[in-house]
Amino acid sequence: MARSVLSGGVDIKDAFQDPRYTEAVYQRMHEIRRAADVRTYVEQQQSRARFAEWDARQQADLDRERAERDAPVHGSGWAGAGGTAGGSGRSARR
Repeated sequence: MARSVLSGGVDIKDAFQDPRYTEAVYQRMHEIRRAADVRTYVEQQQSRARFAEWDARQQADLDRERAERDAPVHGSGWAGAGGTAGGSGRSARR
């Protein structure tokens, strides 16, 4: 079912209305929760550290993408308010 959703063959809404699909999802969620409950303190700390590292990388990537997106464009020939590109802002005609 998941492959059908990912390939576009089945709409996600239809998939979640199919009892076979929802049962499989809930079963897997239960298994994940059970595995999380039996982790040792050390495993929990290691997991938190790995998540913190991943989160820091994600944030750095987002910050870099925003900086690239928001950076001023140089050499575009755009004159800006009241002038020509590279000029004093005065018209050649008086």
